[in-house]
Amino acid sequence: MTSKLLPPFKRINNSVSSGLIKQQAEDFEVNEVLVYEPVGEGEHAFVYVRKIGETTLVVAKKIAELAEVKIRQVSYAGLKDKHALTRQWFSVHLPGKPSPDWSLLNSESLWVEQSTRHDRKLRQGQIKTNNFKVIIKSLAYTSSSLDDFIQRVLLVGVPNYFTEQRFGIEANNLKNALLLLQATTSDAVKPKRKKYSQQRGLYISAARSLLFNQVLSARVQHDSWNKAIDGDLFIKSGRHGMFSVDAIDQDIIDRLQTLQISPTGPLYGIKSMNVQGQAACIENNAMSDYSQYQLLLTQQKIKADRRALRLVVDDLRVTELSSDSVQFSFNLPSGCYATAVLREFIHYPGQML
Repeated sequence: MTSKLLPPFKRINNSVSSGLIKQQAEDFEVNEVLVYEPVGEGEHAFVYVRKIGETTLVVAKKIAELAEVKIRQVSYAGLKDKHALTRQWFSVHLPGKPSPDWSLLNSESLWVEQSTRHDRKLRQGQIKTNNFKVIIKSLAYTSSSLDDFIQRVLLVGVPNYFTEQRFGIEANNLKNALLLLQATTSDAVKPKRKKYSQQRGLYISAARSLLFNQVLSARVQHDSWNKAIDGDLFIKSGRHGMFSVDAIDQDIIDRLQTLQISPTGPLYGIKSMNVQGQAACIENNAMSDYSQYQLLLTQQKIKADRRALRLVVDDLRVTELSSDSVQFSFNLPSGCYATAVLREFIHYPGQML
């Protein structure tokens, strides 16, 4: 299924099988690991919860209600899927106040597994890794096809696409991004600019993600999503700093082949970190049909950034459960999608990309 607003993006493997994921929430498990351990004291209460059938935002509201604080005093490192079994941390700013009885949150869909304190709030992106366990059912496969897939992914990684979760049901986040653009460019008197609501943030993120995916898809078609081309900006695996080179030498080629670095693509916005040469040509051409999203991001004064074109998959393992079902387990960094890995092996119902 492909939305008119969301074109299909190129795979590196065109011979994918069919299979079913998320037949029940327990088939898709995500466990969050932070970049640090809470110190055990401080004015921020930290709660580690297991949830099923609940969004991160709904859980945050429940925590705020129990702690009798405003929702802005509750923080989390990242959004987790509603239709999955997920574990994640939340922090609550409670200066000079004791923690409530967190067990009062417990229900069939939500369970507090751990609570502690820390001297700082939890911030977006402070995730060391997300551990995934995904069961695929009704799968036609052979042991050799599984082995080939594992070896290929461990050797070269997969394209680091934003997948359907980022765009919403039937790409509604993109539709709302266009509506947001219409509202900001109309002749009507505009209200004073306010801090973005969570929903507006989702629409803007979807617009940036579409532009990034267009560039990545073009690089996949060009067979350079994991290779260096003239004008590229590179990023070190597991790091945020980027760098360019005057010439692509053997050292750069070796570091790319050993997954130490990857080329990057644009997270569009103002004050962009421009690529040059062939890389710039591919990026500009790939985004040329989506000027309305570029205009939105410019108007909203979203600061540009860049993202690795390649997703390096850590500790990928596959367990054969039956003649037509397997379990994938792997670790991904913050902001990356398990379905970006799965789409290179299977096509599943509801897949929009």
